[in-house]
Amino acid sequence: MGEFKTEATLVKRYQTVVTDTRGHGMVCDLPPEKGGYDQGTSAVELMVMALADCIITIYAVKAMGEKIDLKHLSIKMKANMPDGAPTIESFSATVTVKSPASEEACQKLLDETLKACPVGVLCSKACTMDIQLRYKE
Repeated sequence: MGEFKTEATLVKRYQTVVTDTRGHGMVCDLPPEKGGYDQGTSAVELMVMALADCIITIYAVKAMGEKIDLKHLSIKMKANMPDGAPTIESFSATVTVKSPASEEACQKLLDETLKACPVGVLCSKACTMDIQLRYKE
């Protein structure tokens, strides 16, 4: 996929419907305290979700390529956007992996993932990122 297209249409107030290259769509909206109807995630929340998903997806792809069995893979992420800041300033996350593979092998996969995750590479150019591994045998 070398080119991505999207369309966004304002429905009412700050609520939009956004569709991707393949026709998948979702509703985005602001929370009530920002004047929205709280009918969907905001664009900034969507970016944080995209980063978390990208890390997990790329990790799974790399694990499959290395024939590393994953019994569990999840991520818990926080993004820090101070009041008045124009955008997110930092991300922190813990990637939890349960695998019969060694902790070293799982950490190597995470290191490789962070170099290859397109959303992560983009975010790391603008923000500090602290992504840690939580390994479970």
